[in-house]
Amino acid sequence: MDRAAQTALILELIELGRVRVVPKPKALTRHTFSLRQISSTPTGNGPLDAMLGEIGESRREGRTLRDWVSTSSVGDTVLRDLVARGIVVESHTTFGPFLRNHRVEPVDLALDAEARDHFDAVFYDGSDATERDCLLAAVLADGFLWEYYAPLRGHDAQMRLRSRIDSLAERRRPARGSLKLGEGDDITQVLTALAHSNV
Repeated sequence: MDRAAQTALILELIELGRVRVVPKPKALTRHTFSLRQISSTPTGNGPLDAMLGEIGESRREGRTLRDWVSTSSVGDTVLRDLVARGIVVESHTTFGPFLRNHRVEPVDLALDAEARDHFDAVFYDGSDATERDCLLAAVLADGFLWEYYAPLRGHDAQMRLRSRIDSLAERRRPARGSLKLGEGDDITQVLTALAHSNV
């Protein structure tokens, strides 16, 4: 959950024009890029501002999307914000002297069911997709987050889901070979195109 949430924060900051994506031409790993803070104006949202500050302080170059979210310390901020807003609840259970179970569960199961139903309708049943659904598909297809959304379903259902994700992702991918967008794999170019269109 924390990696997916942090990816969503990066996308929001790009859409808000606070962050831009800098592809790494001729990088050994084509899906590496840098995030640059282009405005430090606070958004008023705690997790977004924490991620914005972290990007502004970062001096590391050429990370993958997976690296960006796995090395971020914003995960705890996201969780605290969700708990404070009453969206999720945390619980800890201790088993013996060493084992401790940490659970995060939605407070409103109807809201959780609504999100799952929407995902199933769009990605399994072929319902109309929004722009955000297509952007999510691009991130899932190329952003190395697939394993976090892999369903506990049969092989045929997983293949159908993967095909739908690829189909929707194509709608958000820019034209290949665009010099304006630089080099990189699909997710890098999707993020760059999003940044370019919102600056």
